[in-house]
Amino acid sequence: MSRHFVVEIDRQSFNVELHDGSTATVQGREMNYIFRHYSRREGMLMVDGSVVRVERINPSISSLSKSGVQSFIVCINSRGYPISIQDKRLYDLSTLLKITASQTGKRELHSPMPGRVLKLLVSEGMSISNGQGLVILEAMKMENELKSDVDGVIDRIHVRESSAVEKSALLLTIQPRENIND
Repeated sequence: MSRHFVVEIDRQSFNVELHDGSTATVQGREMNYIFRHYSRREGMLMVDGSVVRVERINPSISSLSKSGVQSFIVCINSRGYPISIQDKRLYDLSTLLKITASQTGKRELHSPMPGRVLKLLVSEGMSISNGQGLVILEAMKMENELKSDVDGVIDRIHVRESSAVEKSALLLTIQPRENIND
């Protein structure tokens, strides 16, 4: 079974698929790899015969699970390059999850995929912060927390807990803080 990731290096994203065994496909090109852990923070990665040292900069399991992104420094010839790795499904979810501005200046949170609203984390009239969890959507037997990308107030909730939603269904509307009349 293959595992799919998106690896970001210097603000450039690469699709990576790890196959069973020691082969990977990176941007459509198949490669052989070997990864060895030396400790929780250090390892060695050999790709098609080239060796690089890998040092994890945030090994805390709790911090990794909150964001879904793992950050590392890859050392090549003693120079460190920061990279981030995210499961492709979570990356696609965050990319598809667009809170878009409507003509009223309000922002809309749409479902990135079909699923079921497992839990509403907010209520109408509630103040929210950028990065705050809004809805937990269950899709493909996985729980996905959908987060705000703006400070504001929940204007309207368009779904109920336990309701089934289709891809692109409107979940809730947010009034951004900069559009709120004081």
